[in-house]
Formats: sequence, C-alpha cells, structure tokens
Amino acid sequence: MGFVGDLRDFSLKEVLQILVLGRKTGKLTIGEEKNGDGAGLIALLQGRVVHAEMPGGGEGVRALVAMLDVNEGRFRFETVEPDGFDAPTTIERTLESLLLEATQAGLE
Repeated sequence: MGFVGDLRDFSLKEVLQILVLGRKTGKLTIGEEKNGDGAGLIALLQGRVVHAEMPGGGEGVRALVAMLDVNEGRFRFETVEPDGFDAPTTIERTLESLLLEATQAGLE
C-alpha cells in the first residue's frame, strides 16, 4: 500500500518526515507527471533515506538536496517489504542532517 499527493499541498520535506517517523520502506517518486515520469526517486528503508536519484544521473545527497526545491507536481510512495527492497545505498545520513544541509545550501 502507498499514497499519492500533490507537492503544492505537502512539501517534500513534510512527506519525508511522515515516512521517516512511520519507519516506512519503499520508493517515493516526486514531480510525477501524468505520463508517469518523475523528477526524482527517493528510497527509504525502515524509515531511513538510503538513496536518491534524478533523471540524468545525479544521485545521493546532491540529488536529494536538489529535489527538496521541487514544489510542483505529484508524488507517489509505493510501500515495499524490507526483504524485497532493492535500492542501492548512496546516503548514510539522518534526514535531519540532510535537511540542515539543504537549508544551508539555500542560504548561500
């Protein structure tokens, strides 16, 4: 089971906080268009953000920080059982430290 929404109603930061607090495992596609293409993908494993990627090859922390600026389009979270999780680990930091970095990047 998963959920969908609009980034105008819930910011990516808010969505990630819900998923982390709920200790969810799955994949979050953001900026989703009607044709199913997305601006990015974020993978969570038991409430930890472990991977982020953007079309064109950007991945890891840099991709996640860039995606936090996306404020239009839809998002879709698809739950995955932890034993069926197959995303690589490109992020090994807490959500709080990632959000702090994104805030600092926006100030520069």
